[in-house]
Amino acid sequence: MKIFNFTFPFILFCLPMALAGQNFDKIDIPVYQNNKQLLLPFTGGLKAGQFSNIDLNQDGIKDLFVFDRNGDQVLPFIKIGLPGSLEYRFAPEYISVFPEMRNWALLVDFNQDGVEDIFCSSGVYPGSMEAWKGNRDSNGRLTFKRLTFNYGIPEILQFPISNGYTQIYVSSIDLPAVADADGDGDMDIISFEADGSFASFYKNVSVEENLGIDSLKYVRADICWGKFAENQFNEDINLSSDAFSCASGFTGGGNSGVRHSGSSLTLFDSDGDGDMDLVIGDLASSKLKRLFNGGTKQTAHMTSLETNFPAEDIAVDLDVFLAAYYVDVDGDNKRDLIVTPNDINSGESENHVWLYKNTGSDAAPTFKFIKDNFLIDEMLFFNGGSHPVFADINGDGLQDMVVGTNGILQKGGSKKYRMILLLNNGTETAPLYVVEDEDYLSFSQYGEFTGRFAPTFGDIDDDGDEDLMVGDARGLLYLAINNAGKDKPMTFEPPVYLYADISAGQNAKPQIMDLDDDGLKDLLIGEKNNQLNFFKNIGTTGMPKFSPEPSIFPNTDQAGKIFTSNDFPTQ
Repeated sequence: MKIFNFTFPFILFCLPMALAGQNFDKIDIPVYQNNKQLLLPFTGGLKAGQFSNIDLNQDGIKDLFVFDRNGDQVLPFIKIGLPGSLEYRFAPEYISVFPEMRNWALLVDFNQDGVEDIFCSSGVYPGSMEAWKGNRDSNGRLTFKRLTFNYGIPEILQFPISNGYTQIYVSSIDLPAVADADGDGDMDIISFEADGSFASFYKNVSVEENLGIDSLKYVRADICWGKFAENQFNEDINLSSDAFSCASGFTGGGNSGVRHSGSSLTLFDSDGDGDMDLVIGDLASSKLKRLFNGGTKQTAHMTSLETNFPAEDIAVDLDVFLAAYYVDVDGDNKRDLIVTPNDINSGESENHVWLYKNTGSDAAPTFKFIKDNFLIDEMLFFNGGSHPVFADINGDGLQDMVVGTNGILQKGGSKKYRMILLLNNGTETAPLYVVEDEDYLSFSQYGEFTGRFAPTFGDIDDDGDEDLMVGDARGLLYLAINNAGKDKPMTFEPPVYLYADISAGQNAKPQIMDLDDDGLKDLLIGEKNNQLNFFKNIGTTGMPKFSPEPSIFPNTDQAGKIFTSNDFPTQ
């Protein structure tokens, strides 16, 4: 019986890729859950997605570009089906088109050439942002080129100050607004300063200086755009009664701002009066606020506040630090509303992509709640840190799948740790998976005191069938002995926790194998701290035995002298 083990941040499967000397073909494998075939099963999940429109395949229909802050992943989706439908096809062939990005990324066609451009966080200069111009080459292929400037730091967006230039500041955890705030036809930027409760208005002066809309030249035109102030410690917002004076701050007022803690900003005309309103998500809030602009395009003045946006239907209530995206989802040329967490650590990761259809017009939207699981209801998504392993669970000769999870984050901050069983009901050459058990072997009962289950299979007791071993977040092991016999449906004894008293460091990922070729199954255990632990089996056939100390001979915590990077340490 063959056992295959893989470890990914999410379940990634059958994506087209190219490695030196190897070619891979994309395989479409059907997956069913709750008697429904999933359209996007092996997309990789979606935790803190940021949504933009772009026509990827030049069919005249706006598709979706999703940038997941968790892992900095690009997820392109092609719109399929009739106008009004919510059907999308995952299009990984477009991933390589986009540059490497960090933290946040929004697509906006700033030069109005019909191809969206990229505004994103700088991966080199903290608290900065950069822009990439979109284009089509002679073959119609989408390309992006980073804009550079002949002043200051060439690769980032800047504005002039008394002694030179400085960055347009955007905190790495924030999401700025990139839109035509003043109605002059070019793209402006609204963002909170590092030390303020007030939003700065970075005006694009390309039109005013006759540079053309193909340019990006900014000045900081207002250090308190909209004349509102946000509280440092909670989601409270103060409005000003004067269109030309900033609201009092919460610790001193006027221009004495306080430290900014985290916000998302979305700018659009939400009431159809011709000026820009603002939707704000706060670091500590499960709600969104809408600030109505009672001023003008040129002189924004937030005069009223909606504390539960969108008030016209079911207001969003989702943990935590939310962001709103005004994009056309159903292809009717009216932008809809998507709300999802902007926080990769505290945000809910179940039913966490809320979709509202625009039943009004694009210029004067009205939002109707449609669903709370847009796109993710078509995916296999068990949160970041999932660990799939393949084995023949039911003895039919086909490779089934068991997925250990790092816990679905639920409202209030609790996590639902478990293992998932997917049975292969297809054939050897045409697999078909069905989600059979969403709490395999009732492992959720152990989630009260640990999590991040990483399963593996191997015949540790040399009786001819495959046993189950599971590593956990604390570096400890579960062992469940299979008593079924070779090629029979697996039946397990109750799992033994703290197997062999082994503690291999945080986030243990075990493998069962005869590494030293002595005929006995040893343990090879990866862990968070970049150590690969070898535990030699010092027992006999059918009676495995291990010494628990990884650094004392015959064990070693430096197996093969292999050191890996720690780019994603939670895994």
